[in-house]
Amino acid sequence: MGRYEKDKESYENRGRMLVAEVLKDEEGMIAEGKIFGVMAYLSILCLVPIVLFSILRMVPVLSKKINRFAVFHVKQGFVVFLLEVAIVALRLIPILGQIVFAVGSPVLFLLSAVGIFQVLKGNYWKCPVIAEWAEKFRL
Repeated sequence: MGRYEKDKESYENRGRMLVAEVLKDEEGMIAEGKIFGVMAYLSILCLVPIVLFSILRMVPVLSKKINRFAVFHVKQGFVVFLLEVAIVALRLIPILGQIVFAVGSPVLFLLSAVGIFQVLKGNYWKCPVIAEWAEKFRL
């Protein structure tokens, strides 16, 4: 085996080790962020991670500890929460508000349930329509 083959093999091994480390870090981050991800889809509890991450962003040393997995789901959960507030407010309108509430509540409940399920599986799940709105928020 020549020097070129040894260098190539060493380079490939380092690449595999680096990929393994990145995957391990990603898995750890997902595991740590699951509790905040679940809270994100539990109505008003989505505000807990938002406040926490906002405080962490103010302190430069702690800003590196912000969990990308949790932030991803918190943004979507916050949009679901805002939609919940909107349909409750629309309920005050006679007939039309009742219809919007009757249709919207189960839909938002279903989106929250699927979001919680995806968080527990460790997936970055983009909620239909809501993900587009959530990406516009900056935490």
